Amino acid sequence: MTVSQRHFTNILSLVGLTTTISLISPVISWAGFVDIEPRDPLAKSVAEIEMPVSVEGLAKCTGTFIREDVLLTETHCISGEDRVHRIVVGPGPGYEGRQIFLSRKIVLTKRFTKPSPALIFLQPLKGETLEMRQALIKPLPVLMNTSFSWSTSQQMLVLGYGKRDGDGRLRGHTRVGTRGNWWNTELIVSPRLPESYLVPGDSGGPALVETEEGWKLWGTTWAIQVGYDLFMHVARYQNWISSTLAREPRLPK
Repeated sequence: MTVSQRHFTNILSLVGLTTTISLISPVISWAGFVDIEPRDPLAKSVAEIEMPVSVEGLAKCTGTFIREDVLLTETHCISGEDRVHRIVVGPGPGYEGRQIFLSRKIVLTKRFTKPSPALIFLQPLKGETLEMRQALIKPLPVLMNTSFSWSTSQQMLVLGYGKRDGDGRLRGHTRVGTRGNWWNTELIVSPRLPESYLVPGDSGGPALVETEEGWKLWGTTWAIQVGYDLFMHVARYQNWISSTLAREPRLPK
């Protein structure tokens, strides 16, 4: 089963939920985790981040493409701005059939302030063009519309490479997230349930909401807590994200 927009809409319809910008119920409609298959469009929007943190091996996180050459993640998923990180595209597990990129530049907000975003700019592959990159990567738009000011819980789709059932392939599950005032909070809080939870490796991954224009990035995974999980509210940093992207050139056509 793939987690495409069509499938997610069907699941919500079965339990009588609406897929417009407001929900009539905060009930979790889809329990458990579903593998994201290679043919699912979301497999091109999310990547695994490998951090060279020590001689013991690699630590892993998750990130979301917001441009063909830019991955958005959380600052604690970066081992250092001057260190090269490997970006692995594809659902996994392992490396077969997946594309590996290297970071060329990493831009952080305040390194030790949490939650806060980090942007990873990818190196081009040898002889690569923008058209070739677009065949591999499908960026997701960031939800930056202030008309999204729910007073009730919001259904979201969470994706991550956290290790479950012995491997760290890309998996998705639905959650309910709530927040306070649009501009005055950086956190989205979601209740942690036995069939809906985060694990290490999911950090930095996307929390998506479905709009009339398709999937949009609402939050990124930040912290695992007792009884609930925390997500960074991406739109809180929209000015920083937009200004940073504007300073960095895109891949040539």
